[in-house]
Amino acid sequence: MALIGNTIRLSGQFTDFDGNVVAAEDVKFVISDKSGVIEEITDVETIDNRYEANYIVDNGEGTLTIKIYGMVDGFPEIGKISITRE
Repeated sequence: MALIGNTIRLSGQFTDFDGNVVAAEDVKFVISDKSGVIEEITDVETIDNRYEANYIVDNGEGTLTIKIYGMVDGFPEIGKISITRE
């Protein structure tokens, strides 16, 4: 659950087929809901191949979908989670 107006820390990492954490390029987080993309965050902090950014939960209703995009060895990788906004 994410409370409207609160700051949440987005964090993600990329792994290879063996489960090893790997570096990615052009990493960004994209936050959306049923009405479309709310925000795209490209100012991402990197700590030991973990990618982080802050997001202030907007005044909307319903579920937020958060995707992390990155390029690993020249191939696009995407991770996705959903959280409830209240």
